[in-house]
Amino acid sequence: MSQKQSGSRRPGQSHGFPEDCIQSLVREWWTVAEDNEVCRGQLLWAHIPFVGWLPYDLVPEARSTATDHTRVLFQLNERRVSQRSPASDLPVAALPQNPGETYSVYRAKFRPVLVISTGGAEVERALTRGAAKWQSVRTYLVAPYFGASLSGQGGGWKPEFVRRIRHGEYPQYFWEQLPAGGGASILRLDQLQPVGQHHEAFKYTPHRLSDEALEVMEQWLEWYLFDDLDAESTLQMAREELPDFA
Repeated sequence: MSQKQSGSRRPGQSHGFPEDCIQSLVREWWTVAEDNEVCRGQLLWAHIPFVGWLPYDLVPEARSTATDHTRVLFQLNERRVSQRSPASDLPVAALPQNPGETYSVYRAKFRPVLVISTGGAEVERALTRGAAKWQSVRTYLVAPYFGASLSGQGGGWKPEFVRRIRHGEYPQYFWEQLPAGGGASILRLDQLQPVGQHHEAFKYTPHRLSDEALEVMEQWLEWYLFDDLDAESTLQMAREELPDFA
């Protein structure tokens, strides 16, 4: 990594990134794919749940009409491991009650996600023929982006918090400017989750991280997952340099 020089333009600045973020140290951060394949570092959109303190159980109570098996009245209860999940014997065609299972309910939002893994090797059909689909359904492992409103009010991100994320102080957060615009975003590596590979489960975009950007992201993941950060890595050198640009 080159040393900071007074008045010099750092590589990523030509792409609109501010000086005090790791993207400014990379010559090209986002690229545009020439194919329609989904790969590591791809930007997609998907319906992503808000992960709160507790999920909710959806518990059928009664049919809205006695003879209608497709409509039901239900209650939502906080799901606590210290409490036994309420069971329902009400037969509802749309909500089969399998032993030991519950229906969990989350708020969700259509938001951008970064593909961390494309899901591993495909399993031979002969090994799964006749089995439940959940055993072999293909998924992408993704991390969700959250818009980084700087209001500090009404649920917005506090400016000082965002500044410290941008300088690489927390392994679980990553500051970003997405190629589609709309201001700053925060990538949550502590909310890695699967998204189905069905074409109706996500919206494709041609934007993906460059090879150099993907290398930085892999270093960041290693830092988050294993609390291991190479002292000679681009990421560690950036974390030492970025506060100087505050």
